[in-house]
Amino acid sequence: MTHATGRGTGRGRLRSAGAPAGASPPPTPPSLTDGRATLADLKALVARFVAERDWNRYHTPRNVAVSIVLEAGELLEHFQWSPPAPDEMTADRRQEIGEEMADVLAYLLSLANVLDLDLSAALEAKMRKNRRKYPVEWCQGHWEKPKEPAGGTGGE
Repeated sequence: MTHATGRGTGRGRLRSAGAPAGASPPPTPPSLTDGRATLADLKALVARFVAERDWNRYHTPRNVAVSIVLEAGELLEHFQWSPPAPDEMTADRRQEIGEEMADVLAYLLSLANVLDLDLSAALEAKMRKNRRKYPVEWCQGHWEKPKEPAGGTGGE
């Protein structure tokens, strides 16, 4: 689903009038950015991509969940053995990682579409649950799971 980002659409392929022959055109800025796009925009982008190809019949919850895991594995390959720190990564490597992250996101959005889930509401509810499970006073500054006090937290 890497194509869900709009690559391959032919945008930005024309040479500008003043550019020398063989020169690459300047990159076309994305029309969607984190600061401007909503989850609804992204879900619609993925839904449109799937519908245009008549792939809805293949996007069952199981198939899409499997695809999420497969794409997450491809993302993980970039960090196998000797992962560089972010400031040591080349621009090409960062782009490749971004493409894998976009694949994972596209399939997550597709699964939300298939299951008619509101991801914003689901994330907010999960973060409330995590706040109860990992209170700041127990977890700040370390990664270990907190030890429950004698009374327990009453939630998972």
